[in-house]
Amino acid sequence: MKIRIWSAALAFAVATTSCSKSDGPKAQPSATASAAVSAPVASGSTAPAASGAAAPAVAGNGWSGDYTAKKAAIELPDKVKDQTWKRDPGDKNVGPGKLTIAVVDGVVTGSASGALGDQLISGTLEGKALKLTLLPKNATAPEAMTGTAVGELGSASITGTIKCSGPDAVMIREASFELKASK
Repeated sequence: MKIRIWSAALAFAVATTSCSKSDGPKAQPSATASAAVSAPVASGSTAPAASGAAAPAVAGNGWSGDYTAKKAAIELPDKVKDQTWKRDPGDKNVGPGKLTIAVVDGVVTGSASGALGDQLISGTLEGKALKLTLLPKNATAPEAMTGTAVGELGSASITGTIKCSGPDAVMIREASFELKASK
């Protein structure tokens, strides 16, 4: 049974992650970064950087918005007969939620709450491409959701899609989101 769960988790990770070269380690959320997200900094002031040193704030660095999670459709190759995901009735971890992020020098930190649980967000904004990792604040919670999100910066918002799975990779959820600059 453990091999099946591990295989399902690995299949989900491969399906939701794209391959790309990395120039170095990804930024990880910190308590300081999460606290700074809830109150975006106004243009012209300074915000604490992850290292504790003051860094100039970027106008429009705070973004927030909503998502609505639903059961994700799973499409398997023709020869794969695994029916693991059919055990999920789709009635848990569905519904509304909120995302709040801050972007400083292309590094994204933030938090999410709602149907997918309380999560810490880390990632990057490179050009117009937003790439996020969502990790549960309480990884031992029975329905803790872990996932990724991708989005695109538009003229007035960031829109994208979240894909998350539960701890056994049977419960798979997806959500569309739209973030607006915080005022």
